[in-house]
Amino acid sequence: MDGESVTDLILRAVAAMRERGELPEIEAPSIVVVHAMSAGAKTFRANVGQALAAAQTDEQTRLSAQALAHAVADYLREVVDLVPAYHEVAAVTSTDDGSLIITLRGA
Repeated sequence: MDGESVTDLILRAVAAMRERGELPEIEAPSIVVVHAMSAGAKTFRANVGQALAAAQTDEQTRLSAQALAHAVADYLREVVDLVPAYHEVAAVTSTDDGSLIITLRGA
């Protein structure tokens, strides 16, 4: 699994959460995924919370970047063991700044 696969995983999670009504109708954001430590690391950091927060247009139901990243992390933790394509994912956490940290097995 590489950065592109991690981005796809996150975008699929966001789409599924919107369909289930767990996220507001937010335009698919541009999410940046980077290796958290070095090019050889198996840990990725994504700005999912910040991207989703910035894409919100309804001020009355606006959610924080931290809350959005936490919701996506919770969803991913629910599904990674159920979807064979995600078998490489060992852990998913969110940070206070709204980032998502995805650690792959063998990291």
